[in-house]
Amino acid sequence: MAQNMHNKKPASHPKPLEVNMTKKDLKKKLAYLESLNDHLLSELGYIDRLMRLVGFAGGLQTIKLTAQELYATEKDDELGE
Repeated sequence: MAQNMHNKKPASHPKPLEVNMTKKDLKKKLAYLESLNDHLLSELGYIDRLMRLVGFAGGLQTIKLTAQELYATEKDDELGE
């Protein structure tokens, strides 16, 4: 199921948060946020598994560390010029 999640979009966003929202509107907003959270967690899990399949043993954690190292190296190279 998670493999197909990358093509799905969460439900459309309800109206923005207002100061005087009704209980019904708050419940609708909460439901939207819970749905969005579930969708994003599924996406992260899917991306993590893909990264492990293509050789990043630690998944997203390895990707983050690699990106940080590349950025630091490029920054050091720019300062050295």
